[in-house]
Formats: sequence, C-alpha cells, structure tokens
Amino acid sequence: EYLYVSQFVKNADFPNYFPKNNRGNTVLNPPPPPSYYINGKGKSYGIDLSIRYKYKNFTSWVSYSLSKSVHQFPALLNNKEFPAPTDQRHQLSLANMLSINKWNFGTTTLFSTGRPYIDFTNDNKPIPTERIYKRLPNYFRTDLSANYNFMFLKTKFKMGATIINVFNTPNFFDINTRKFDFQNTSFSDTNIIRAQKLSFNLFLHFEL
Repeated sequence: EYLYVSQFVKNADFPNYFPKNNRGNTVLNPPPPPSYYINGKGKSYGIDLSIRYKYKNFTSWVSYSLSKSVHQFPALLNNKEFPAPTDQRHQLSLANMLSINKWNFGTTTLFSTGRPYIDFTNDNKPIPTERIYKRLPNYFRTDLSANYNFMFLKTKFKMGATIINVFNTPNFFDINTRKFDFQNTSFSDTNIIRAQKLSFNLFLHFEL
C-alpha cells in the first residue's frame, strides 16, 4: 500500500506514527518522507450460489454471493485485520426474461451491501496508521427492458427501451476523499459519488 506524507509535515516525528516492537524500534525502516510503500497480506473467502429456472419461453436466474476479504499490515492498526477495498459481504441478483413471438421482456434486480472506506473526517494524523472504517450504504437497483426483433430489406433489426433504476433508489458506488495539509492547518473533504439515477434509454441494433 502506498502512503503519502505532506511536505508540510516532514519532521522528526515521522517514525513515531508507526507501532514499535519489544525493543522500542518501529516495525518498519521507512525511507525519508514524503512517501513510501508498505507491505502486508490479505485473504478472501466465500461461496457463490446460482439457480436457474426455465419453463417454455420464460427463464429466471437467482445468484447469491457470501464473501469476506481482509487485509493485514504490520504498520496499520497494530497489525489487526481490516476490510479490503473490495470487501462486500452480500450480493444478490435476480434476472428474468420472457419471450413472446418477436418480443423480449426482461427485469434485473441487484442488491449488495456497501463497500468499506476510510473515514478521514476526524483524522488529525499526517499518516493514517490508526484508521476508522465505515461502509457505503447498501446498493439496490431494478432495471426493466423490452425489445422487438424484425426484418427489413433482408436486414435484421432489434429496437427497444430500457429503464434503469426504476425506483430511483439513491445508490452510491464510491467515495472521494481529498486531504489538504497547510503550514498552519489540515482538513479533509469527503464526497460520496452517487450511482445512476432513474434514466430511460432507447436503442436500435441492426445486422447486415
């Protein structure tokens, strides 16, 4: 992992941001500021389940994932495990498709628990060796689609429409944090990035 130290906090206290061993030495021998890399380890485990149901011109899929992904760094959180950026405990998806003559109708529903992020709001340390982890809100979205297939002048056409996020659920898929260090003060600016709102899409495909 890459850590950065602002040029305004390059001082002799730099080694004191890291845990020490029983000899009173830091667990790392970091090079001088402003930045350096630290090494750690991680593990991921879980289970995936998928079920498909098909009856005549109707098909349905249900998928579920239960997983956990953690990291562990000697220099962070006193070598305790903390969630990896990709850690997402529950993920559930439901997809349905119905075909009637030249028409295709489909629905897709997605649910997942929020991904973790580091909360820098009350962090006054130049290097976040002691971190506070929070999670984004849960993600839920339902999409609807319909398309019509036809031939025109020996050309195959498919035209249709898609409604994304039918219920206009306020979903968030990422977070952007900027930290500002000045000679007399430091502060952070955090913005949660919202996913796509309710939207309508029209499309036309053709094959010559």
